[in-house]
Amino acid sequence: MKNKKIKRLSLFVCCLCAQACTTLSPVEEVPVVHCDSIQTIDETGIESGAITKLGCHVFEAIHGEDEITASAISLHIIKNNILSEIGTYIESESILERASINGDYKSNFTANVKAITGGIVKTEIIEQRWLDKKHTTYYLKAKVTVDGDEIAEKIAKITQNKGLMQELTESRRQIDGAFREINTLQKKLSQKISPEIEEYYKDQVNILLAEELYQKGEAFLFEHEFSKALAAFEQVLRLNPEHARSYAGRAFARMAPHTSFDKADKKDLIILDAAIKDYNTAIRLDPEVANARDNLALIYNTFATDSFKNKEYPESIRLLDIALNRMANKGSDKVMSIVYQNRAVAYTQLEQYREAIRDCNQAIHYRAEYIDAYMQKVRIYNSMLIHGDKSVLNDLRNNLIIASLLGHANARALYNQNFKPPIRWADQSKMIIGAAMGSNNPRATSQSENYLKKIGFPIVRVKGLLQLALMGDREARGTLKAMGVDWSDYTITQNDTQPAMDTDKRV
Repeated sequence: MKNKKIKRLSLFVCCLCAQACTTLSPVEEVPVVHCDSIQTIDETGIESGAITKLGCHVFEAIHGEDEITASAISLHIIKNNILSEIGTYIESESILERASINGDYKSNFTANVKAITGGIVKTEIIEQRWLDKKHTTYYLKAKVTVDGDEIAEKIAKITQNKGLMQELTESRRQIDGAFREINTLQKKLSQKISPEIEEYYKDQVNILLAEELYQKGEAFLFEHEFSKALAAFEQVLRLNPEHARSYAGRAFARMAPHTSFDKADKKDLIILDAAIKDYNTAIRLDPEVANARDNLALIYNTFATDSFKNKEYPESIRLLDIALNRMANKGSDKVMSIVYQNRAVAYTQLEQYREAIRDCNQAIHYRAEYIDAYMQKVRIYNSMLIHGDKSVLNDLRNNLIIASLLGHANARALYNQNFKPPIRWADQSKMIIGAAMGSNNPRATSQSENYLKKIGFPIVRVKGLLQLALMGDREARGTLKAMGVDWSDYTITQNDTQPAMDTDKRV
């Protein structure tokens, strides 16, 4: 779909908003009215596809609330309304389709629109101040600018990150719960209340403020503004020293600006040690905190890689043992497979082939399409063959075929150089399509399936990858492309994935 030229809009989401909200005096008593309207503003130099949402709110501090409380509640009301409008804009402009987000990913966005957009857009406060000398009326004005193409990219990333989706959804749940409690307590504050209830009211405001700051930090991470993200997470931790998600966020903000680390560099060690401490704290406070185990494991994987380069293979294995221990089988499939695969490489260097094969199989267990694990098994079996173990020849051949079918170009050349007759890999790709998708020739489909199962090819995983590709998963699309499978010719049905055109004709 071609991008439409969209006017920049100013959305005035004003609850008890002053009538002349752009010309208020800081000490003037302002008549308060309720307004809720959308207005178009004329601005120059506006890019196609960009919109600005502008909101203002006037808070009546009739219970003696301080500026922090007034600001937190006002900002939440504005942001809540703006996020609803952004969700409507995204759906009305077909941004999800533009980003090829379909199926479960689209359902996840629709069900959690405020949680997702809250974590990827930045809210900028334009103005905030008391409107009177007695500090009973507080005014806040804020805006959000959204670019359609840019937000499509971010939504695609966030809907495919289950851990981050989980954390942003939990943050939104905390925000909504705190605001409900604040509304209820405000009614009680007009009466004579106990100090406990008054303290509970302040606690709920702190939860609201902390979660808004947490989402602000996540939005900065998306923009790669790591120093600002770090500052936001540290503000959260001052409000709530037990906020597990912010420890994980702070650790990532510290590490992210660095593309590589050197154990010999004291500055790098200080950064990594601080990140390790933060991730460990996050896991202690919340064993299920998203991505903390993965990122902690990847730090140890970095150390292990450095040891491997220095031919310190036992030390490399020890560090990877720590990585696996910290993940405790709760890491993502991708990171679990990477760590097992790397440990297999270290075991291979020590000629501990059985341990290496075991780790390769574990890597494949977590990620059946992981080409490197199949190729590592080929190397191991080749070493065993050189040492006189001819029983592994068939295993070597099968793993070389699987790596080739998954798209490893060198594997294809190696096979045709060492085995006869040579294989036409384009025909093999057609066979995968037939086995995964089915065809009008059930016998041919059955033969393909039986052959692929015999050599251990992960045909079930290929079907899953096709589903993910159709929902917009970019990694799945890349894997299928390497295999020669064109996911774009297929559509999702309720029960299975079927070709949009006749498979036999396509092949």
